[in-house]
Amino acid sequence: MKTTIKILQLPHQTKKDGTCPILFRLTQGRKSKYIATGYSVKPNQFKEGLENWVSKHPDALLINAAIESKRSAMMENIIRADIENNDIDMNNLMGKKPGFNHTVLGLVTQLMQSYEDRKQVAAFNRIKTNIDYLKAAWGKDIMLNELNKQWVEKYAGYRFKLGNSASTVKKNLSDIAVALNRADYNGRNYFADFAKTIKPVPVQREKLTIEELKMMESVHLEGLADVARDMFLFSFYCHGMRYESVATFDIKTIRGNSIIYRMNKGQKIREIEVHPKLKAIINKYKHNKSLYLFPVVKKKHDEWTKKE
Repeated sequence: MKTTIKILQLPHQTKKDGTCPILFRLTQGRKSKYIATGYSVKPNQFKEGLENWVSKHPDALLINAAIESKRSAMMENIIRADIENNDIDMNNLMGKKPGFNHTVLGLVTQLMQSYEDRKQVAAFNRIKTNIDYLKAAWGKDIMLNELNKQWVEKYAGYRFKLGNSASTVKKNLSDIAVALNRADYNGRNYFADFAKTIKPVPVQREKLTIEELKMMESVHLEGLADVARDMFLFSFYCHGMRYESVATFDIKTIRGNSIIYRMNKGQKIREIEVHPKLKAIINKYKHNKSLYLFPVVKKKHDEWTKKE
């Protein structure tokens, strides 16, 4: 009898803090069973579907990886039982393996390779850098059964000593925690635990005044200084478009009176109205024979090399 798995929230289970548990619903025939994933998020941070169930949450990457690991373990047991013509034990579908026969660096390397296979460039680069930091902080690789709070504190302490921000260290600890969750690791995930204890300090950004902005718009500049000023204003007029998107901006993304582009962080689609100040900059450069609107990137790059 076919067994299906669906990942969902039940609104009536919403807690006082506004979060709602994420559940596995296993359906076999007309019978259904709910199993807790161990994670709760607000309803507006969750969507039903496959992968990336959680978004707009600081630990979305970690939670999604953990849920996918558990879902995969369930599916493996369902398929195995189907092949062997055995009845499925709905109460013991997790079937987690001990997971202690791995090394920490080995698991993190596997995660890095999976990002490479899926062409997730930013995630791949973060993990690759993390591997170097782990090697430098520890001086060796360790087995999972050796992992404890002290090893993670040693890694985090090394990062802080290098001057890395709390936000960066917290993010990287969460990245490494994903590698352990993917391995059906039964032990305590000290990387995830330590990440939760770090409270990032809000970044204090100094804003330009209206007067300073007007001075920037009106001052006479030439050459690359003029291009740099226009690129900054273009980003500002586009509600903070990131430098990478400005440098590789193609006028083909302008449709009608709107700029429609995919953000390189979060991959969300943004739509910006082409108001007169934006239009003036676009008209200034659109007849150039450069590869993109602004003459700073000289050749096409793929996802792996474009940050060069």
